Amino acid sequence: MRAVRQSPSQDLKLPIQVGRGGSFGFPAVAVQAIATWARLHEGSRQLQLNPSFHSEASTRERFAGGLMGMCALYFAHQVKSGSTVLPRGKALESVAPRVVAMDQYRYRDTQRGRAAALCCFEGARLEFLRSLYAMPARGSAENTTVRSSSEFGEIFSDLIEATSAGSSKMLSPMQLEVVGSLVHQLFKNADVHTMTDSEGHLYDSGVRGLQLREVVIADDAALNDYVAGDRAFLSYLTKLGNRQQTRSKSADGGKRLDVSWKATSFLEVTVFDTGPGLALRWLSQKGAGTRYADVSRDDEFKAVLECFRLHATTHSAPNRGDGLAIALEAMRELRAFMFLRTGRLALYQDFTSKAHETFSPSPRYGGKGLLAEAAGASYSICFPVAR
Repeated sequence: MRAVRQSPSQDLKLPIQVGRGGSFGFPAVAVQAIATWARLHEGSRQLQLNPSFHSEASTRERFAGGLMGMCALYFAHQVKSGSTVLPRGKALESVAPRVVAMDQYRYRDTQRGRAAALCCFEGARLEFLRSLYAMPARGSAENTTVRSSSEFGEIFSDLIEATSAGSSKMLSPMQLEVVGSLVHQLFKNADVHTMTDSEGHLYDSGVRGLQLREVVIADDAALNDYVAGDRAFLSYLTKLGNRQQTRSKSADGGKRLDVSWKATSFLEVTVFDTGPGLALRWLSQKGAGTRYADVSRDDEFKAVLECFRLHATTHSAPNRGDGLAIALEAMRELRAFMFLRTGRLALYQDFTSKAHETFSPSPRYGGKGLLAEAAGASYSICFPVAR
């Protein structure tokens, strides 16, 4: 993120794919970095990819089959693949089938691997996906509404099934209801905050959506890749995962205790948007500033906490202020680990702790100083499931 902000006018270079789909929370944070680049870039935005993107259909399929890839193609004005420059419309041809699958409830075809996603691209013909929005008979976008919490429970069950056949049975009906409520509340919040900046000006592009990944940690190598050096997250996975201990003889004839990771399944649920971010939206509503440069880290952190207080909301409509509080209760029920990236903050909370009865996050990555400012907000929630 910092490199993007330091050189915003340069081309964006991305790999075709990321091993194992990336670490916890990576896909949405990558989208935030891409959106940050798009917001800062004042000229024609060019995405640089491997020459095989132009020459090989399989490469285009791999790149567009991930959340990072499809969003990069959306935000870029053109793609440079080797010496070939592809206009935006041509590059997006590899994304179109994925979006159609999202709208037609074919969730297995929305992403590659054990993942499914629903993305609403601003200005696109299928921006208001039928899987997420209820429309009036005439289909007027102005009157669309986010589907109900109960409908989100059904949607989530289908999304889980799409990530791996039979995996929806890993959750009880009560858990499905809780997760549906959680995703519903977070997506409603994202839906409100994506289209305009902190001063109410429309963005020229933006995306909001959700992704589900089933993560099977089969060995220590997979564990280390998913953790990516995060001690707090490692502690959480170790606490809820399965480590096998076996005793064997050491080379000197003594006894040795061997510890290895036993395959464990987790679900990673992410809801994201590319708006101004939680704190800036909240503070701008109160007339306390429209730029992060005008706000201290402490004020930014306090604003994020306020967003989660019972009945706290930036919405103007009545009876809409308890959504994030409902989300917190759902995370407690799931014994989840939550990661929030917004503005200059990266926060986490382990909801297996009984001490965390309220929203009381800690800085991720050690919390030394401010991170580079990121567009939007992403919530990634991880919790274990039984196979």
